[in-house]
Parts: sequence; structure tokens; C-alpha cells
Amino acid sequence: MEEQTFVVVGVGQSPVNTPGTFTLVTDNWDDYLFKTSYVLYFATAQEVIEIGGVKVATKGMAAEDPHTDLPNKFASLGDSYFSLGQDREYYALLEKLPRQIGLAALNALRDIAQDPSIFEQVKAEPAFETSLLRNVPEMTVTTQFRRIISGQAQLTQYDFQYSMPLYGTLAPTLRLEFNVHPDQLPPTNVHVLIGSNGVGKSKMLRDFVLSASSPTHPGSFIDLSSPATSGSDASIFANIVRVAYSAFDQDGTASSDADQEPQIYTVGLTNEEGQDLVDQFVHSLAICRRGRRRGRWLSAIGTLADADPLLADMNLATLVDGDSTDPNSDARKMFNPMSSGHKIVILTMTRLIELVEERSLVLLDEPETHLHPPLLSALTRAISNLLLDRNGVAIVGTHSPVILQEVPRSCVWVLRRSGNDVRASRLPEDSETFGESVSRLTSEVFGLDVNRTGYTKVLNDLLTAHGGSGVQVMERLASQLGSEGQFVLSSMAYHRDNGNV
Repeated sequence: MEEQTFVVVGVGQSPVNTPGTFTLVTDNWDDYLFKTSYVLYFATAQEVIEIGGVKVATKGMAAEDPHTDLPNKFASLGDSYFSLGQDREYYALLEKLPRQIGLAALNALRDIAQDPSIFEQVKAEPAFETSLLRNVPEMTVTTQFRRIISGQAQLTQYDFQYSMPLYGTLAPTLRLEFNVHPDQLPPTNVHVLIGSNGVGKSKMLRDFVLSASSPTHPGSFIDLSSPATSGSDASIFANIVRVAYSAFDQDGTASSDADQEPQIYTVGLTNEEGQDLVDQFVHSLAICRRGRRRGRWLSAIGTLADADPLLADMNLATLVDGDSTDPNSDARKMFNPMSSGHKIVILTMTRLIELVEERSLVLLDEPETHLHPPLLSALTRAISNLLLDRNGVAIVGTHSPVILQEVPRSCVWVLRRSGNDVRASRLPEDSETFGESVSRLTSEVFGLDVNRTGYTKVLNDLLTAHGGSGVQVMERLASQLGSEGQFVLSSMAYHRDNGNV
């Protein structure tokens, strides 16, 4: 492998354009006072390529120490250094460089994903957990990053099952299977739980978290992708992100522990660190401003803005160019006066872009509660796009046909309850959901008989009160009836006239 030249420059300085040269541009971001961040560039004869964010630390480094002390120019770092790229694109771009230049660069930077022995040597270092792994789950380092470095496929199919014993010895175990196929269309990265109020959708989402975090919880995840796996195996997930904004649903689940695998994060009225909505947003946005997360954030915000003119008018894309951690930042000023619905979608997407990796499990409980249908649809699509890009998976508990029409039938579980016995089943094969009309999903999937509920009951009662006269009903309503309602009223009146009430 060729020996490389690395040049280190200060914050905001341009990378060197000499062909074959790597440049580390210093980033002043700090991780709880640790200052280890850089952006790596590589110059070819044609262009300077941004490889991505990387953190470089030294053995014995303390939080109060200044920024990592790197030589201004070097061919390789000494044994006291260790580094880690901050996303999979960093490793993918290095792996694509010709003549194994990228692999040589990883060796020169003493990358802990590339060299397992260095990983083991520095695991106890304070900077390892607090800084290098702050935004990257350990599982992502040991599986995904190493697979990319070795030239293996980045995205893989994975299947898992959730099993939960039910009350009583006669009740069979509840089992739900989830399949994630990265290349399949429609995408299979978003799965949905539906069922009537009280059936246990929210409880099941909480059980997912507790099963992954507590060895005493009766529920368990099983990795179906690995025939050798038996019993509980929550380690199939890089991390778990729970999204819940209900004031009635803020406890009863585990909080994140740095030593816990998988780590669990909360996006809601307060998060695992007790931050309120605005603090969660500005902290997360600061992370999303850097590296590949920046592009994902801009893409997601574009998807949301396309569905909501008010969001489009805010010009949110400008926020990634500022310093969101400043108490007087534009991010705070723009976020604070937003409506609750806008805050929820912007914070949710920002936090997910910060946290989601390959095999992240995202749990969302009734996201439709605060959102009007177009924004809800856009949020579902933005989440699906992110999960497709990262190869994560989401499970959504919902009553909304707007969410249901964004996923295929194979990704829908219907929950039913009888006493303490909960059953799960798939929809019939002739009930496709992806791209289906909201009205058909409402009547056929959610089981709403429109002839006995809502406005149709009002029309039926008015017809009875006015002797079956549709004209009198229209006069009584002052013609305030939509086209579908007029069709229904006409049909009702016709059947009454023909003695078919």
C-alpha cells in the first residue's frame, strides 16, 4: 500500500489541492469538552473530494485538554492516536479510492473500525465512549463499518420476530414477524400496527423497548436472519429510538445508558437527558449540520416543506449554515414560535437523522395526533426515505389511513383483543394498502361503516325528520353539504321513495 501524506489545517481553512494529499480540516465541535473532530478531504488530479467527518483522539486524553494535538504534516500517526469515521459514507468513499489508498489512509489514522486490536486497546479511554462513539453505536462500528472496509455490501436484508407470552397457560404466544428488504418496492422499512382503541398498540411499543433493555421482561426479539440464533437477541438493533409526544405516555420505558446495548433514545416532550423540545432541536441540529447528515437533513426538510407552504416560507434550509448552539441562534428564534405540529415534525426528523444507523429500530406512537393529513403523509415519506437510506426499520402504532396508504399490506399487523388475549393477523390478500384511497382504507381496513357513523347518520336522521325529502334536508343545511354527502343524501332519499328504508 502506498504511503500517504496528511496535512492538518485550521477551522474554516481550505483543503490542500495537491493530488494524492489528504487534508484534515479542524472542526471546533466538542463532545462534552472533548475536541476531536475533523473533516477529511482527498485531492485527486481533477477535484478535492470531501471524505467526511472523522474524530481523532489520543490515549490518556482528558475532557479539559485542548483540541487533539496532531502534527501539521504526517505520513502516519503514532501509537498513542486512534480515530473513527462518523458515518458509513466516510468508509465507502475511502474504500472506493484506487490502489488501496483508502485502506492505507485508515491504517495511517489508526482507525478503530479497520483495526480491531486498536479498538480493544482504547475501549477504556474516556474519549472513546464520550467523543468517538457519541453519535455512532458500537454495533455500527463492529459490523457495518468493518463490512464496508472489506468491500462487502452495505445494505442487507434482515428479518426479526417479536414474541410475547400472554396471560394464562392456554393462550398461545403472540408472535409478530418483520422483514426488511433494502431493494424491494414498495419499501419495507416502515411497519404499522393498527387496531381499535385499548387493543394495546401503545403498550406493545413500550414492551418492545422493555424487552430490548430488561433481561427480566417476558418479551423477546429473535433474529430470523441468523439460523444459529436462539432466544432473545435485541443486539440485532444498533439502537432504538422511541418517538412519543403524548403527555400521557412519558414513562414506563427505559432510558438510555451509555453501557447498554442497544442504546435507547427518546424523542418527545422531554428526552433521555431531560431536555425540552427546543434544546433537543438545537443540540441535534448542531450534529446534523456536519458530514453526510447535512444532506439528509436538507432532503427531509425539502420533503416536509413540499407538503406545507408555511414550512416552505420559513426557509429552514438556512439553519444548517449557522451555529444552533448559540443561545441567540436563528434556530432557537425560528423553532420557538412554531406550531406544535411543526415543532413535532421538524424535531422528529432532525433527531432521527442524528440517531438512525443501519438496523436502528424506530418506534412511533400515533404521530397523527398533532398533524394534518398532508404533513403526516410527508413525515411518513421522509422517515421512510431516511430508513431506506440507512437500512433502519420503523414500527408505527396508528389509527390513520394516511399512514397506512404509505406502506404495503405485507408491513401491516392488525391487533385484536379479547380480555387479556391479544391476537395479531395480516390483512386479507385482496386488501392492498400502498397507494389505496383513504376512504376505502377507512371502511375496509379500519372497519368504519360510513352508513352508521359520522355525517351519514346526521343525514339519515334529518331525512326521517323531514319525511324523506332530500330537498328539505338541503334547505335545513343551508346547502352546506359536500359533493359526496349530496350523493349519499340522494341515494338515501331514492331508497326511501322506493320503500327501501
